[in-house]
Amino acid sequence: MTDNRYLMIPFHGTDLTAVEINGELHVALKPVCEAIGIDWSSQRKRIMRDAILSTCVVITTMQVPGEIQNREVMTLPISHLNGFLFGITASRTKPEVMESLIVYQRECYRVLHDYWIKGAAINPRFATPAMLPTNEITRLVSCIKAEDRAEIREMFHRLLSQLGARFDFPVPPLPAFGAPAPDDLEIAEAFFAALLELQAGGVEFKHHRRDDLLAISLPETGKMLRDAGIEVPPNRRLWKALPKHHAYLETTAVNCRDDKFRHCWIFDRAKLPGFHPA
Repeated sequence: MTDNRYLMIPFHGTDLTAVEINGELHVALKPVCEAIGIDWSSQRKRIMRDAILSTCVVITTMQVPGEIQNREVMTLPISHLNGFLFGITASRTKPEVMESLIVYQRECYRVLHDYWIKGAAINPRFATPAMLPTNEITRLVSCIKAEDRAEIREMFHRLLSQLGARFDFPVPPLPAFGAPAPDDLEIAEAFFAALLELQAGGVEFKHHRRDDLLAISLPETGKMLRDAGIEVPPNRRLWKALPKHHAYLETTAVNCRDDKFRHCWIFDRAKLPGFHPA
C-alpha cells in the first residue's frame, strides 16, 4: 500500500517516523534500528521469524524525512514497538544507547512479573500528575498547529486527549487550536509567486541550460528572496510541498549555465505561467 503522509510522533523522549494505516499508528522500523546502531537486515529477518511480530508487519510506500523519493518501508503498529525493542540484543547497539536499552529491558522483565504474579503492573512515570510530560504535550500542540492535513490534525488531537485523560488536564476542542496551516499546493504557489517577484526585479535564479525547464537551488533562491525582503516558507515546508506541484519533475544534480554543478529542483516551465527563459 502507499501513504506519503508520514508524521513524527513522540515516544520515550525521541521522535519516531510514523504513518497512520487503517486508523492505527504504524512506526517505520529501519530508522529505529539506525538510530540505536543495530543492523537493519538482521532485525528484519528476526521480525519475520517472530510468530507475533510477523503477523503485524505492514509494508507501505512513503516519503521518509530527509528524502525526496518514496521508498518501501516496513512498519509495525506502535502497540507492538515495545515488544520489538524488548527483543533486541543490547550489546549490539551503540554504546551511548546500550545502557538506556538495558534499563528499559530490565523494566520490561519487572512489568511482566508484576502483571502475571501480582495481577497488575504500574508505570511510576504515569502514577502521579507530578510527572506530567510537558515536552510531549508541547510537541503535540505544535504538531496540531503546524499540520495542514485534517485527518492528521485529528490524530494528533486524539493523542493529546489521551494524555489529558491520563494526567487529568483539560484539552480544548480541535478548533481552539486555530485554523490549519496552509496546504502544500498553497505553499508551492506562494513560492512561485515569490520567484516571479524576483524575476520582475531582474534577479537571475534559473540554472538549467534548457529553456523549457526551470532549475532552482533552494538554498541560493531562499537567500535571494530574503535579501529582497520577500517572505518565503521554511525549507522543510517547501521540501514537502514542491513535489506535489503539477510542474515538478525531479530533484537532481544539474550542470548549470555557469558551469557549476548544483543540486536543483526541476520544473516544467510550460506549466508555470509567467516564467520566461533565462
